[in-house]
Amino acid sequence: MSFRKMLIHRCTLHIPGIKTGEDDYGQPIYSNPTEIEDVLCRVHQVHKTVSVDPNGQNYITQYVLFTGPGQELNNAMTVNDLKDKAGNAVLTGSFSLQDAQPIYGRTRLHHYEAVLKGSE
Repeated sequence: MSFRKMLIHRCTLHIPGIKTGEDDYGQPIYSNPTEIEDVLCRVHQVHKTVSVDPNGQNYITQYVLFTGPGQELNNAMTVNDLKDKAGNAVLTGSFSLQDAQPIYGRTRLHHYEAVLKGSE
């Protein structure tokens, strides 16, 4: 089975602007942010733990985002609107990326993956 067929979700990637200079007062100037919509991806729940404290129980879930080799991921990006092909919400909210890295096969880039950080 090809990896592309396994990318069953869609998401919107938000790429922040980059620093292009400084104004007269020394404040940074950033370029306009970019959004890439309808990116092929897949979200997996990889870890779920229960944390108990005096205030009750907290359920902590960790998700991993996968994209194909054509869509690079980096830690500065955020992810929104995680949906399936039918448009149903898979995860709601906005997530930042943590530990984004390329994954290589034997000879070439296979895919990108990153841990989603944020709250549902």
